[in-house]
Amino acid sequence: MKKLYSLAICFLLLFSLLKTQEFGKNKIQYKNFDWKSIKTPHFIIYYYQGEEELVKFAAQVAEDSYYQLKEDLNHNFRKRVPIIIYNSHNDFEQTNVTLSLIEESVGGFTEIFKNRIVIPFEGSYERFRHVINHELVHAFQFDILFGSRFGSVMQSEFTMNVPLWVMEGLAEFESIYWDSETESYLRDAVINDRLISIEDLNYARGYAVYKEGQSIYRFISDTYGRKKLGELFHTLKKKRDFEKALKSTIGLSLEQLNNDWSKSLKKKYWPQYDKKDELDYIARKLTDHKKQGNAYNVSPSISPDGTRIAFITDKEEYTEILLISAIDGEVLKKVVRGTKSATFESLHLFRPGICWSPDGSKLAFSAKAGKEDIIYIMDEENGSILSSLRAKCDAVYSPSFSPDGKSMVFTGIKNGMSDIYIIDIETQKLTRLTEDTYDDRDPVFSPQGDIIVFSSDREDASDSLWHYGDYALFRIDRNGKGIEQLTERESSLGNPVFSNDGKKIVFVSDREGVDNLYLLEVDSLNIYRLTDVFGGISNPTLSVDDKKLVFAGYESGGWDIYIMRNPFDYAKVEPGERMDFNTRYTVVKRNYELENTKKAGLGFSTDWAGGYLVFASGYGFRSLMEIALSDVLGNNRFYFAFDLYSRNLLDSNFQLVYWFLPKRWDLGAAIFQEKNYYLIFPTSPEGEILYMYLEETLRGGALLLRLPIDKFHRFDIETDIFSVQQSFEWWDEDSKKTIYETSAPYYVVLPTLSWIKDTALWGYTGPINGERWKFSYAKSIPGVAKHTFDYSIFYGDIRNYMRISQGFSFATRFFGFSSWGEDALSYPLGGSENVRGYDYFSFYGKKAGFLNLELRYPFIERLKMRFPLPLDIKGIRGVSFCDIGGVTDELRDFKTAVRSDKWIKFDDLKVGFGTGIRMNITIAVLKFDIAWHTNLESVSRMHLHFSLGSEF
Repeated sequence: MKKLYSLAICFLLLFSLLKTQEFGKNKIQYKNFDWKSIKTPHFIIYYYQGEEELVKFAAQVAEDSYYQLKEDLNHNFRKRVPIIIYNSHNDFEQTNVTLSLIEESVGGFTEIFKNRIVIPFEGSYERFRHVINHELVHAFQFDILFGSRFGSVMQSEFTMNVPLWVMEGLAEFESIYWDSETESYLRDAVINDRLISIEDLNYARGYAVYKEGQSIYRFISDTYGRKKLGELFHTLKKKRDFEKALKSTIGLSLEQLNNDWSKSLKKKYWPQYDKKDELDYIARKLTDHKKQGNAYNVSPSISPDGTRIAFITDKEEYTEILLISAIDGEVLKKVVRGTKSATFESLHLFRPGICWSPDGSKLAFSAKAGKEDIIYIMDEENGSILSSLRAKCDAVYSPSFSPDGKSMVFTGIKNGMSDIYIIDIETQKLTRLTEDTYDDRDPVFSPQGDIIVFSSDREDASDSLWHYGDYALFRIDRNGKGIEQLTERESSLGNPVFSNDGKKIVFVSDREGVDNLYLLEVDSLNIYRLTDVFGGISNPTLSVDDKKLVFAGYESGGWDIYIMRNPFDYAKVEPGERMDFNTRYTVVKRNYELENTKKAGLGFSTDWAGGYLVFASGYGFRSLMEIALSDVLGNNRFYFAFDLYSRNLLDSNFQLVYWFLPKRWDLGAAIFQEKNYYLIFPTSPEGEILYMYLEETLRGGALLLRLPIDKFHRFDIETDIFSVQQSFEWWDEDSKKTIYETSAPYYVVLPTLSWIKDTALWGYTGPINGERWKFSYAKSIPGVAKHTFDYSIFYGDIRNYMRISQGFSFATRFFGFSSWGEDALSYPLGGSENVRGYDYFSFYGKKAGFLNLELRYPFIERLKMRFPLPLDIKGIRGVSFCDIGGVTDELRDFKTAVRSDKWIKFDDLKVGFGTGIRMNITIAVLKFDIAWHTNLESVSRMHLHFSLGSEF
């Protein structure tokens, strides 16, 4: 019997088991971590070299937090919870506990199935304490709601209605109670009528769910008692619906709670309105985040002559540095676009720092570039990089030029210490000014260049109690001697900037509730308040003549750049009453000793599992099961799936995949067996149509070596080895017998080389900006067995996403395919995945290509119904598209169009068009398209395409 191709064979030849990530950015392990672990009464803490001080701190904070949460939530852990610590955010981004990419905005996470807590150190021990406490709350929540048994976790996750604010709000409340960030957000939200109702908060994402959720829990705790928080979660486990649990716990519906909570905030903040300044009253706004549709315009730096301002913005989704006029805010140029290249992988949007050289010809900033942070010095006029300063630290922040422009001072994080460094620009010689556990940040040179002023939470004297997280300004000689405290302590105090004569320092402090500008007279150490706004201020910067003060201001839910004229001409105002936030705190012992330290083991356990079992007489048992396993650090991962038949075990399908991930390169391996059954209708030599039963068996394996070049580019080298055997069964009318025939197995050895790039940014249903492409070449190796396939494949897949405006984007995809050789493969065209408006697999050809053009836009913001079904769906998006494609076996035979009686009509060129909707239903993106095809003479009937999966 001649060898046959089925769809299963074709797709297996085209797409391997290990090609689970056709695109996607790369998570690169730049370091070989040597993991150790220690046990405390309730935790197993994993760490590596250089983290000893962090582990001592984390152990004490975790245990102290445990006992507080045990009392608040009335719950005990039944087993130790793993805590995995990373030295810096750059190291944290390399974790394999989750395979998802970790962005700079992620401060830590707790995963639901194994309750592992994963956190980085980012320079501040107070932030470190906050994140430990925050993630530990999640561990308690998961343990209360879902339990530690895997089956209960799987069942509860898909049947329990828990809004995100319910989880994140409690974590924020328990970890900090209240702070200036929360005060700033709530003040602004109430005054500018941006407070999200609790009903709408159920569907919200982002910063609001943290801060408004925190405020709601504070209201419940203050009104009904702190014990109600634990009672609420235990009731939620039983009721499986938050509103029902709320009603049962405090007797209020969501609507009633929302009314009481929002009224309490209005009573608190509205009386303050006349006592505070609006940003527009004290300064001129140069950007407008509401019109731009973004959230962050931050880290301004004014040129020495006061004419230009450089700042960081996210107005086009990608983080970038813009240069604007200091007169009217007109955009002069785009200096740097970040997050699209390995050179500027991240511009540190959440801890930014830009500075001008004293002569105004250069700009300096720090950026993540692969495994390290680099200080770039750029020619402002032509955009060329003049110097790339490598400080050999885990992270680098806040670079600032010396007055002579020959060196820079910056904050560097290394081995759990945030210290002040000076680097010589020409020689790159590094001088470390401080070396201790305190959070030293925001250093600047005095105009004379002999001293450096910085913010720190260091203790007042060597024998005093260290109150980490309480900051003051300090001065230090350029040679690292003579540290002197200049101000009192606040929970947030920093961003110092000198006046031109060196006699004044402008800085930011939250002394009175939110971050405002204050003035320090250096000689007398007297402090005066410069601003008193609702939302908050950060990153002040002065022109050389002191006549222009530029800063970032928070209002209406976003940050903008403002300029204040003649700031030192304002009347001197004494600081107001200090606000006490009563933030959570853990007293730590500096002499705490680590005990029972040992090398970390693998510790394999189940990540997730699912399946079913059925029985039918005559067929026996059939079970389908999927299991994923990994070690505690996620470096070794197994995936096993099987479809087991008790009647004949040889008919069972199975797949076993293994990934080895701790190195820079990734290695994958897989073995499988797959059985497929078809009813086919071949024609006999006599022209008779036969009715045949085809049984197809595929067995084999694959190896994949993934070689990342940087976050955005990689090579994939893969080899697939498998066999295909087909058995035929049909009734022979002449002999009155059932004929059985089994073909000899055919073997495929298929090496594949792929080159992949991905810089895409994702929205709710798919990519919205950037580009992705992949080029692959595969060549089977004939002659390895008696019967083999002999073919070659080359294909390219190029995708581009262009942001038009907020929510609107234009997506294009071009795909080209060619196969040649004795057993060349045919590519199927038609259906939802390539050319819509045609039935699935309507056309086949050894040469294929198609172009998708798609306009993506917001369609329905919210769909809410009560009858006939209670529905509340948000974020339904729309698409309008045109698909163009064609297939052929020989390019010379391809006819794009032919003449018709009326004009011309498409021949081999296939064109479809239509419209559709996209809905993110949590587990997948639902896509529904209405499409037609046309040949220019006529339009086809309507085709409906339904599929699951993200947009291309």
